Amino acid sequence: FFSKLFALCRRLCARVASYCLHTRNIFIAACGLILRIMHLRTPLARNLYRHAQSVNAFDPCSPPPSDEAYQCNVERFNDRLRERWFPLSCDEACQEFVQESCNESGSLLLQIVYSVLMALLTPFMSRTTVNGLLGRGSMYICSTNQISALLHRSGLPVNQRKLGNLLDVGAGDGEVTKRLLPFFHHTYATEQSPTMRWRLKRAGFTVLDEDNWGNRKFDTISCLNVLDRCQRPHSLLHKIKNSLSPGGLLILGMVFPLAQCVEKGSRMVEPLERLPACNKESWEHNVQCMVDEFLEPAGFELKTVSRVPYLSKGDTTLSYYQLDEALMVLQAVDSYVHCPTRNATHGTTPQSLYV
Repeated sequence: FFSKLFALCRRLCARVASYCLHTRNIFIAACGLILRIMHLRTPLARNLYRHAQSVNAFDPCSPPPSDEAYQCNVERFNDRLRERWFPLSCDEACQEFVQESCNESGSLLLQIVYSVLMALLTPFMSRTTVNGLLGRGSMYICSTNQISALLHRSGLPVNQRKLGNLLDVGAGDGEVTKRLLPFFHHTYATEQSPTMRWRLKRAGFTVLDEDNWGNRKFDTISCLNVLDRCQRPHSLLHKIKNSLSPGGLLILGMVFPLAQCVEKGSRMVEPLERLPACNKESWEHNVQCMVDEFLEPAGFELKTVSRVPYLSKGDTTLSYYQLDEALMVLQAVDSYVHCPTRNATHGTTPQSLYV
């Protein structure tokens, strides 16, 4: 019932907004009334004021990510990572996501509804759960074509046949998972948020318990932007390693610089396990540190690494938000060749993670 009600409200707001936004006087009058009530004391009111006064009030779209968002200085990598570097670029799927974000950001009434409901609901539940309830929170990392290129570069014959089974850990609303579907016979997902689990089931995914994946073995596991948002990243990576078939692949996404935190209800708390302190002076050094200090010691060999923008839909301030992401394909191995010198600066990895 609530899903249908929210969907009806979204369609109604979109239609009304599309009519109102074509008339500048109506738009300014509406903003003026809201500002008179709020006295510019809330972030929403201030953003609406800037939105109304902007010369580009009716074209709030930010351009798609530039080529620089996909580039890196490979000279900062060591020889091994330099050989694994695989450049990508902004393609049609990314541009479509940006345009969709622009359309939603430009809908004034829709953003007001979102902001009011978010303010009312977040004291009682997490933002992720509220986003699942409202149909928000979609992210973009890469396209289906880019995933195909990454898997092919990693030595998989994705152009010839489908692979085995896939588990997407922390799948969110499933929009990113859908881009992985064409390459696997069976796709499973896990998710902590109850409303996001509900959306995954509605989308047709087989949703497993987040803590108990059963005795299944997976040919590929994707873990996109989860390790820095979970309580026990070391334990999770160890579990992923044990759940992969021999020679299985891990598709891993991590944002740099790291900013570890965990969503617990309406609060953000510190994790129980800390990742290596890879907050270096450059994106490249951060990636190198994470591979040397965390991924290889856990029994993974890097096959491919790319730099991509991690996009999330925006609001009245920006049409979308962007972070720097390392997208890696790694293979589970029984041992690893390179063992970096460990020091107190980077901390230590629990002994149970070593193979």
